[in-house]
Amino acid sequence: MAFWQRKQTRREEYPASDSIRVHIKGLSSDVRIDTARNGHAIVELFTSGDEKVLAQVQVRYDAEARTLTIDTKGSKLGLFMIQRDSVDVHVVLPEHSDIHVDVASGDVDAHGRLGDVRINSASGDIDFKDAEVSSLHIKSASGDVAAQAGAPTFVDLAAGDIELQVNQPCKVEARTLSGDIEVKIQRGFVTDVNAQTLAGDISSNINFDRESGEAEPVQVELTLSSLSGDIEIERM
Repeated sequence: MAFWQRKQTRREEYPASDSIRVHIKGLSSDVRIDTARNGHAIVELFTSGDEKVLAQVQVRYDAEARTLTIDTKGSKLGLFMIQRDSVDVHVVLPEHSDIHVDVASGDVDAHGRLGDVRINSASGDIDFKDAEVSSLHIKSASGDVAAQAGAPTFVDLAAGDIELQVNQPCKVEARTLSGDIEVKIQRGFVTDVNAQTLAGDISSNINFDRESGEAEPVQVELTLSSLSGDIEIERM
């Protein structure tokens, strides 16, 4: 269900003229990340269940430390966690903000310019095709990943497909136990590749040898592995 189709909402807004550090934690939460140059950090929470769950979400902003924490997990009663209706999160952040997302279940997608990004997820798809980041670190048990790779990029999946578009010189490490890996590289980059698959095919339409007389190239380093899946490398 799209965020705007959910019935109940809660909105918080904080002054933030420069980049901040954000940590989003949740049990079952879809997360959307946008950036803007409006001098504020905006948090929107959505649920299709009881609106009371929105009031229980912990949102803490420290202006001096420039940190924002959003915790959608259920309240604790002794040693037990009270299960609540799912709460989805939409944040609009200053450009180049660092973000850490730690969710048990839910999709994550981002748009805009971000700083260092770390995502830990047990289940859910991750979409960073429309985001530029300073670094990207993704670890997930189950779900597909699609992203731009224009900075140091690390993707580690237990089960899921990986689709990366390399548009800047960078180092990329991507591995999945069960799934395919597809990497598209911008023309003009000379690329070093270390690719391995136990049960699958490796294919590429790129000539990895530098042509005679070619100017010193920018280099892209790829380390790709799949236990069970195909690996495809091609020019964009």
